[in-house]
Amino acid sequence: MTIAMKSGLSGRLRQLRKQNGWTLNQVSEMTALATSTLSKVENNQTSLTYDNLLKLAEGLGVELAELFTSEDIRPIGGRRTITHRGETRRQSTPNYNYHYHSADLLHKRMVPMEVRVKARGMEEFGDLLRHSGEEFIYVLEGVIEVHTAYYEPVTLKAGESIYLDSNMGHAYVSAGEGEARILGVCAGPGAEHAGVVKGLVARDRPKKKASRHSH
Repeated sequence: MTIAMKSGLSGRLRQLRKQNGWTLNQVSEMTALATSTLSKVENNQTSLTYDNLLKLAEGLGVELAELFTSEDIRPIGGRRTITHRGETRRQSTPNYNYHYHSADLLHKRMVPMEVRVKARGMEEFGDLLRHSGEEFIYVLEGVIEVHTAYYEPVTLKAGESIYLDSNMGHAYVSAGEGEARILGVCAGPGAEHAGVVKGLVARDRPKKKASRHSH
Protein backbone atom coordinates (compact mmCIF):
# COMPACT_ATOMS: atom_id res chain seq x y z
CA MET A 1 0.00 0.00 0.00
CA THR A 2 1.22 3.48 -0.70
CA ILE A 3 1.75 5.38 2.52
CA ALA A 4 1.79 9.13 2.90
CA MET A 5 2.88 10.17 6.36
CA LYS A 6 5.50 12.24 8.10
CA SER A 7 7.38 9.10 9.06
CA GLY A 8 6.64 6.28 6.63
CA LEU A 9 5.62 2.87 7.88
CA SER A 10 8.48 1.34 5.89
CA GLY A 11 11.09 3.40 7.73
CA ARG A 12 9.40 3.02 11.11
CA LEU A 13 9.21 -0.77 10.82
CA ARG A 14 12.86 -0.94 9.84
CA GLN A 15 13.76 1.37 12.75
CA LEU A 16 11.91 -0.76 15.32
CA ARG A 17 13.41 -3.95 13.92
CA LYS A 18 16.98 -2.64 13.94
CA GLN A 19 16.65 -1.17 17.45
CA ASN A 20 15.62 -4.56 18.81
CA GLY A 21 17.92 -6.69 16.68
CA TRP A 22 15.04 -8.60 15.09
CA THR A 23 15.23 -10.33 11.74
CA LEU A 24 12.30 -10.25 9.35
CA ASN A 25 11.68 -13.92 10.16
CA GLN A 26 11.43 -13.10 13.87
CA VAL A 27 9.01 -10.24 13.22
CA SER A 28 6.98 -12.62 11.07
CA GLU A 29 6.73 -15.06 13.99
CA MET A 30 5.73 -12.25 16.35
CA THR A 31 3.05 -10.75 14.12
CA ALA A 32 1.74 -13.70 12.04
CA LEU A 33 2.51 -11.67 8.90
CA ALA A 34 4.44 -13.33 6.08
CA THR A 35 8.13 -12.49 5.83
CA SER A 36 7.63 -11.58 2.17
CA THR A 37 4.87 -9.13 3.15
CA LEU A 38 7.05 -7.49 5.80
CA SER A 39 9.90 -7.17 3.32
CA LYS A 40 7.58 -5.45 0.84
CA VAL A 41 6.36 -3.11 3.58
CA GLU A 42 9.93 -2.14 4.46
CA ASN A 43 10.63 -1.45 0.79
CA ASN A 44 7.40 0.55 0.41
CA GLN A 45 6.07 -1.92 -2.15
CA THR A 46 2.83 -2.93 -0.46
CA SER A 47 0.30 -1.73 2.09
CA LEU A 48 -1.45 -3.20 5.09
CA THR A 49 -5.14 -3.26 5.86
CA TYR A 50 -6.28 -2.02 9.28
CA ASP A 51 -6.49 -5.57 10.66
CA ASN A 52 -2.92 -6.32 9.55
CA LEU A 53 -1.70 -3.00 10.96
CA LEU A 54 -3.15 -4.13 14.28
CA LYS A 55 -1.36 -7.48 14.01
CA LEU A 56 1.88 -5.64 13.37
CA ALA A 57 1.39 -3.21 16.27
CA GLU A 58 0.27 -5.87 18.75
CA GLY A 59 3.01 -8.28 17.70
CA LEU A 60 5.69 -5.62 18.14
CA GLY A 61 4.20 -4.48 21.44
CA VAL A 62 3.55 -0.90 20.30
CA GLU A 63 0.47 1.21 19.77
CA LEU A 64 -0.92 1.69 16.29
CA ALA A 65 0.02 5.38 16.41
CA GLU A 66 3.65 4.42 17.08
CA LEU A 67 3.80 2.94 13.57
CA PHE A 68 3.07 6.43 12.26
CA THR A 69 5.25 8.53 14.55
CA SER A 70 8.71 8.66 16.02
CA GLU A 71 9.21 6.96 19.37
CA ASP A 72 10.66 10.27 20.61
CA ILE A 73 7.15 11.76 20.81
CA ARG A 74 5.68 11.40 24.28
CA PRO A 75 2.15 12.22 25.45
CA ILE A 76 1.56 15.16 27.80
CA GLY A 77 -1.43 16.27 29.86
CA GLY A 78 -4.20 18.32 28.24
CA ARG A 79 -3.26 16.93 24.86
CA ARG A 80 -5.01 17.44 21.56
CA THR A 81 -4.28 17.05 17.89
CA ILE A 82 -5.81 18.62 14.79
CA THR A 83 -5.85 17.07 11.34
CA HIS A 84 -6.28 19.62 8.58
CA ARG A 85 -7.44 18.82 5.08
CA GLY A 86 -4.73 16.89 3.25
CA GLU A 87 -2.87 15.96 6.45
CA THR A 88 -4.31 12.50 7.04
CA ARG A 89 -2.04 9.45 7.01
CA ARG A 90 -3.13 7.58 3.90
CA GLN A 91 -3.06 3.89 3.10
CA SER A 92 -4.50 2.40 -0.07
CA THR A 93 -5.56 -1.24 -0.43
CA PRO A 94 -7.56 -2.99 -3.17
CA ASN A 95 -10.78 -2.67 -1.13
CA TYR A 96 -10.34 0.57 0.81
CA ASN A 97 -8.54 3.89 0.77
CA TYR A 98 -7.84 4.72 4.44
CA HIS A 99 -7.35 8.30 5.64
CA TYR A 100 -6.27 8.15 9.30
CA HIS A 101 -7.02 11.20 11.45
CA SER A 102 -5.10 12.09 14.64
CA ALA A 103 -2.52 9.51 13.60
CA ASP A 104 0.31 11.20 15.52
CA LEU A 105 -1.46 11.07 18.89
CA LEU A 106 -0.26 8.23 21.12
CA HIS A 107 -2.33 6.32 23.68
CA LYS A 108 -5.66 6.90 21.94
CA ARG A 109 -8.63 4.74 22.85
CA MET A 110 -10.14 5.27 19.41
CA VAL A 111 -8.76 5.21 15.87
CA PRO A 112 -10.75 7.63 13.68
CA MET A 113 -10.55 7.28 9.91
CA GLU A 114 -12.25 8.35 6.72
CA VAL A 115 -12.52 5.45 4.30
CA ARG A 116 -13.24 5.23 0.59
CA VAL A 117 -15.00 1.92 -0.11
CA LYS A 118 -13.89 0.64 -3.51
CA ALA A 119 -14.87 -3.04 -3.72
CA ARG A 120 -18.28 -3.57 -5.31
CA GLY A 121 -19.05 -7.12 -4.17
CA MET A 122 -17.78 -9.95 -1.99
CA GLU A 123 -16.18 -11.75 -4.91
CA GLU A 124 -14.04 -8.69 -5.45
CA PHE A 125 -13.52 -8.06 -1.71
CA GLY A 126 -12.36 -11.54 -0.70
CA ASP A 127 -12.37 -12.96 2.84
CA LEU A 128 -14.09 -11.18 5.72
CA LEU A 129 -11.78 -9.14 7.95
CA ARG A 130 -11.42 -9.69 11.70
CA HIS A 131 -9.50 -7.76 14.33
CA SER A 132 -9.70 -6.93 18.02
CA GLY A 133 -12.04 -4.25 19.36
CA GLU A 134 -15.29 -2.68 18.18
CA GLU A 135 -16.10 -0.18 15.45
CA PHE A 136 -18.64 2.46 14.51
CA ILE A 137 -19.29 3.15 10.83
CA TYR A 138 -21.24 6.18 9.55
CA VAL A 139 -21.99 6.55 5.84
CA LEU A 140 -20.98 9.98 4.56
CA GLU A 141 -21.58 9.48 0.83
CA GLY A 142 -23.00 6.74 -1.34
CA VAL A 143 -24.41 3.39 -0.30
CA ILE A 144 -22.64 0.45 1.35
CA GLU A 145 -23.56 -3.16 1.94
CA VAL A 146 -22.34 -4.57 5.25
CA HIS A 147 -21.48 -8.28 5.33
CA THR A 148 -20.84 -10.04 8.63
CA ALA A 149 -20.21 -13.61 9.75
CA TYR A 150 -23.41 -13.93 11.81
CA TYR A 151 -26.00 -11.69 10.16
CA GLU A 152 -27.63 -11.21 6.79
CA PRO A 153 -26.13 -8.39 4.67
CA VAL A 154 -27.58 -4.95 5.38
CA THR A 155 -27.63 -1.88 3.13
CA LEU A 156 -26.82 1.53 4.60
CA LYS A 157 -27.25 4.92 2.93
CA ALA A 158 -25.75 8.33 3.69
CA GLY A 159 -26.71 9.38 7.23
CA GLU A 160 -27.06 5.79 8.50
CA SER A 161 -24.65 3.86 10.72
CA ILE A 162 -23.72 0.53 12.24
CA TYR A 163 -21.81 -0.46 15.38
CA LEU A 164 -20.31 -3.93 15.54
CA ASP A 165 -17.89 -6.29 17.23
CA SER A 166 -14.72 -6.22 15.12
CA ASN A 167 -13.81 -9.77 16.17
CA MET A 168 -16.74 -10.90 14.02
CA GLY A 169 -15.85 -11.29 10.35
CA HIS A 170 -17.01 -8.18 8.47
CA ALA A 171 -16.69 -6.34 5.18
CA TYR A 172 -18.03 -3.15 3.62
CA VAL A 173 -18.63 -2.97 -0.12
CA SER A 174 -20.02 -0.19 -2.27
CA ALA A 175 -23.61 -0.85 -3.32
CA GLY A 176 -24.28 2.36 -5.23
CA GLU A 177 -22.72 4.17 -8.16
CA GLY A 178 -19.00 4.55 -7.77
CA GLU A 179 -17.17 4.54 -4.44
CA ALA A 180 -18.80 5.16 -1.08
CA ARG A 181 -17.25 7.28 1.68
CA ILE A 182 -17.59 6.35 5.34
CA LEU A 183 -16.41 7.59 8.73
CA GLY A 184 -15.00 4.76 10.82
CA VAL A 185 -14.06 4.86 14.50
CA CYS A 186 -12.34 1.74 15.80
CA ALA A 187 -11.84 1.14 19.50
CA GLY A 188 -9.40 -1.47 20.72
CA PRO A 189 -8.94 -3.08 24.15
CA GLY A 190 -9.06 -0.77 27.19
CA ALA A 191 -5.89 0.93 28.31
CA GLU A 192 -5.34 -1.49 31.21
CA HIS A 193 -5.84 -4.54 29.01
CA ALA A 194 -3.56 -3.08 26.35
CA GLY A 195 -0.84 -2.70 28.95
CA VAL A 196 -1.17 -6.35 29.96
CA VAL A 197 -1.02 -7.46 26.34
CA LYS A 198 2.01 -5.26 25.70
CA GLY A 199 3.78 -6.75 28.70
CA LEU A 200 3.05 -10.31 27.59
CA VAL A 201 4.25 -9.58 24.07
CA ALA A 202 7.46 -8.02 25.38
CA ARG A 203 8.06 -11.04 27.60
CA ASP A 204 7.58 -13.54 24.78
CA ARG A 205 9.58 -11.73 22.11
CA PRO A 206 12.49 -13.62 20.54
CA LYS A 207 15.75 -12.88 22.28
CA LYS A 208 18.23 -10.61 20.57
CA LYS A 209 20.90 -12.42 18.66
CA ALA A 210 24.57 -11.53 18.66
CA SER A 211 24.41 -10.86 14.92
CA ARG A 212 22.27 -7.88 13.99
CA HIS A 213 22.19 -8.66 10.29
CA SER A 214 18.69 -8.78 8.82
CA HIS A 215 17.40 -11.29 6.28
